[in-house]
Order: sequence, then structure tokens, then C-alpha cells
Amino acid sequence: NSAGMTLVETRTATARAVRVLQRLGDRALHLVDGLTLVPVADAAEVYADGLHPTPEGEYVLADRIGAALGRIPLPRG
Repeated sequence: NSAGMTLVETRTATARAVRVLQRLGDRALHLVDGLTLVPVADAAEVYADGLHPTPEGEYVLADRIGAALGRIPLPRG
């Protein structure tokens, strides 16, 4: 990427930004930690190169992301 950030740095910066925005009152913003979506045991079948999903892996990720989003409570009012 143009910022030269590693994946770990990108995840850390994203999580930090989400926490700041939540503290500022954004109740509709939620972070889904990508590391929880694919356990290490499943990584070989989901990711072609450890980062980019295989065609089948895209379906696995879509199912898991959908399930994670479905667990987020909707704000009232």
C-alpha cells in the first residue's frame, strides 16, 4: 500500500480509529476483527497465499462476515 503499512499496523490503526469514533458517540460503528473470522486451522483452505482468499474462501468469508454482522445489535431511536 502507498502508506507502507503492514497488515498488523493497518488492523491496529483501524481498531484505534473505531474506538475513538465510538468514544465520540458513534453508536452505529462496530469493528469486526478479521482475525476472528478465520481461525489459523482454516487459513490454508480459505486463503491462497495467506492474505488473498481463494474463490471458495470468498464464500466462507462472506458467510462468516454475514454471521458476525448479524450479531451486532441495532441501535434504537
